[in-house]
Amino acid sequence: MEALMKPLADTDAIKYLRDEAAQQAVDATHGRYSKREADKYINYLLTPHEQWARAYVQYIITKTGDAKLAQQLDARRDRPYLKSQWSDEGFKPVATAIDNSWRHKDGRSRPVRADG
Repeated sequence: MEALMKPLADTDAIKYLRDEAAQQAVDATHGRYSKREADKYINYLLTPHEQWARAYVQYIITKTGDAKLAQQLDARRDRPYLKSQWSDEGFKPVATAIDNSWRHKDGRSRPVRADG
């Protein structure tokens, strides 16, 4: 999993969550969420297992091309605050890292485990 965390950390989506998301959530909801509540949720979104879970879901949607799932992904990306998914362009390095992590040195594919 470590090989996936660097590409994830370098994405605009993760940088946004680290830097701007909490205040934007408070502002966009006109105080419905407190800064403390937003920070707590963002800390959850930034945990390695949660980042991997969201990345894997987006990877599967991207690879399968399922239209209904793609619509649901787009809805999450189009939220006005606390955007937790990646743009198609921003996700490319992550998808490549997932592809590469599945390959043995001999080129055969193998499944990835969330715990490394």
